[in-house]
Amino acid sequence: MGEAAAGALTGESDPAPEQKPAPEAEDAGGWMPRSWFMAIAGITLTILFILTVVVPAVRSGGFTEFFVIAGIFAAILLGERWLRTR
Repeated sequence: MGEAAAGALTGESDPAPEQKPAPEAEDAGGWMPRSWFMAIAGITLTILFILTVVVPAVRSGGFTEFFVIAGIFAAILLGERWLRTR
């Protein structure tokens, strides 16, 4: 029986080989192109959401309508999460 097979039977294993860190891990302090894209996309989508959903909801029905819609949305998300954990 080989050493690998004997180690597998006894629960012993060789230590993991040295792995080189990912390129983005080496420069943790700097902004990578993907980080810039995610930040710009997040800001853009947030501004678009506010301008196309929040502002019209407040203009047409006030804050009450907006909070009712946000509450329904939150209830659906929480209900879905509850169903997934069952």
